[in-house]
This record gives sequence, C-alpha cells and structure tokens, in this order.
Amino acid sequence: MSEDVLLIENILVEGSSPAGGVISVWSLNRPDKLNALNKASHTALKQACAEAEADDNIRVVVIRGAPPPYSP
Repeated sequence: MSEDVLLIENILVEGSSPAGGVISVWSLNRPDKLNALNKASHTALKQACAEAEADDNIRVVVIRGAPPPYSP
C-alpha cells in the first residue's frame, strides 16, 4: 500500500510529572472508505499499540479518523 493507513503524531506535554510525557494521536487514514478498518489498519493498530506499550513516556493515546475528502 502506497499510503500509510495510520498516521501517528506525538505531542510533548509541558510540565508533565515525571518529565517527558507524550500524548500520542493516531489518525486512521482511509477517509475515502470512511475510515473503515481492514487488514492493513488492524495490523498498523496492533503494531502501534505494541510500540506505545513499550514507551513509558506515552501517557495518553487518542485514536481518530481522518476527515472525509472535500467535495464542493
């Protein structure tokens, strides 16, 4: 697949205790399919979950869908 089905952005939380806290925002990137889950997105989510579980700095995970394509 040429484009990522899951986009991940990590946002540093200022003043977190302990320091280094991160909010991880995951965006399902299949707006043309209304962000429906498929095998590739399931695989990407499982991998992202494993990586988040292993990272002690991640405090919160937010999962959202990409906005639908614009149609005038």
